[in-house]
Amino acid sequence: MTQSFVSRGALAACTAVLATPSFADITPADVWDSWQSYLSGFTLDMTATEQRTGDDILVTDVSISFEVPDEDGTVTITLPDMDFISRGDGTVEMKYGADMSVTARIEGEGGPDSQATIDIVPVGLSTIASGEPNDITYTYSAASLTYSVAEVLVEGAPIAEIGAQIEGDVTVTGMTGLVKIATEGLTSIQQDVRYDSMTYDVRFVAPEDDGSFVTAGTVDDLRVESALSISQDIDLENPFSIFNEELNISIEASQGASQSSMSGNDGNAPFSSESASASGSFGMLFNSDVLEASMSSFDASFNFFGEDIPLPVSGEVGEASMSFSLPLAETADPQDFFMNFAIVDAIIPDLLWNIFDPGAALERGPATISVGMEGTTKLMMGAFNPAFFESDDVPATLESLSLTDLEVSVAGAELTGAGDFTFDNTDLSSFDGFPRPEGAADFRLTGGNQLLDSLISMGLVSEGDAMGARMMMGVFTVAGPGDDELNSRLEVTGEGHVLANGQRLR
Repeated sequence: MTQSFVSRGALAACTAVLATPSFADITPADVWDSWQSYLSGFTLDMTATEQRTGDDILVTDVSISFEVPDEDGTVTITLPDMDFISRGDGTVEMKYGADMSVTARIEGEGGPDSQATIDIVPVGLSTIASGEPNDITYTYSAASLTYSVAEVLVEGAPIAEIGAQIEGDVTVTGMTGLVKIATEGLTSIQQDVRYDSMTYDVRFVAPEDDGSFVTAGTVDDLRVESALSISQDIDLENPFSIFNEELNISIEASQGASQSSMSGNDGNAPFSSESASASGSFGMLFNSDVLEASMSSFDASFNFFGEDIPLPVSGEVGEASMSFSLPLAETADPQDFFMNFAIVDAIIPDLLWNIFDPGAALERGPATISVGMEGTTKLMMGAFNPAFFESDDVPATLESLSLTDLEVSVAGAELTGAGDFTFDNTDLSSFDGFPRPEGAADFRLTGGNQLLDSLISMGLVSEGDAMGARMMMGVFTVAGPGDDELNSRLEVTGEGHVLANGQRLR
């Protein structure tokens, strides 16, 4: 029989459970009912045809649809057939139809539909569900899964008819993992998936010769852990309703060696690029209290060529990383934040050095740029408040700021520094609308004069410009104990005075 009912959509979860197989101390009916219950709160329409044989349930013609807010159209997702089979031990096996594919169709009002179909080819796919009706764990594994672009229609016509092309596939091997879905109270999804490797190969041609590219690559030892908690009172016609105190998203991902390549034409000229890294990671935490993110790459290399660039741009980086944490909640007390950025041991090949330094006047060792800051702030309005982004002024105050790390090392010169400041938000006149700071920062520069001399010998800096630079350094710095060392201490007093090494500048 065919059942149609309003669902609340977790299109993502359907695809995750389908594309990454699944775990239950339950019956096939419990598992199928949990899918319907899980989807029943996102104002999605779901239809399916059920066929029951004893305890087993075969579900065919599965589709999920929803209207696009503020647009004249509907998106419909068609999923492959699913067979929920009792294993006789309180667990349920899920099997998929031979024609395993996912189709997304956009139905416009008064015009032909557009759609895309992805074929899925599994090898050794196993999906087992266990747990309780409102708290089910899906364990899954597969020797490999390949996702391929099967068909793309634009306004009812094949994409080739408008002079475009898109084809390609993504294959993962050695996949194992689990998805845990709880639907009582909050909707909660936890996932831990691992792949021995992932490869991809994609080709795209834009219509009317507007450009094309081919990209391919591999990623080894990929692992993704994620957790999502979301309210069951989401209105898809009001996307902002998702941002409430019940929302919580966390992601931790890591990978081993990777490499990628891309070549094509941007519509005007050809280009090509290659990149590789030994390992990398990504993390994110997002809820009503905080937004945090971090990413890093180690032992990376890159090579880029474009027709407008006379020589390939290439290099190596020992470490590239970025992280930050920003408070989002309204509180009476100061909240912490931090931001860090680093490019460590960047190596530029001699071929590029020789373009502007053919005489090797500059030291060509690895370069490093590292900056770290932390501080405290007060938010007068939470970021999940719709009025937060409508305010003309940022509804927050800066309470303190510390430079925890500064290192710039290049061409034989090195600049380091650190400092701490607090801010008086009642005084916005001393510094032209900015809260008055109070505190000090210390800096140390080594090799600066030698670098300046080298730039003069190369003809990149004139003697006059160099004299002006040295006079400026004399205002802000004093000679240090080391060879070619300059030190500086910059202070802002409670009266708003600015001092450099004890000498008042303002």
